[in-house]
Amino acid sequence: MAANVSPQQAVAQQLARHLGALEHVFVVSEPAATRLRIECFACCKHELLGELQAIGVTPRFINLTFRIDATPTGRRAAEVYEVDTTSVKKLKNFAR
Repeated sequence: MAANVSPQQAVAQQLARHLGALEHVFVVSEPAATRLRIECFACCKHELLGELQAIGVTPRFINLTFRIDATPTGRRAAEVYEVDTTSVKKLKNFAR
């Protein structure tokens, strides 16, 4: 049985799948959320922000956090952003 998903939630889920496929980008919000919480390492910040700008979404910087990584210290700083997808009507095709 399929769950009822609003159009805004469908857009958010599509965007979450697309951004989650980027290297060192992690979507950490709930699947049905229309505000996406995204964490990324500094090395990939410009790629993430470029993708969001191409879509027409403006991310809001929230905080810095740490993620477990295969570094000598075992953790790495990650920037946390929030994206409100309710203003996005329809996502363009994600061509890479």
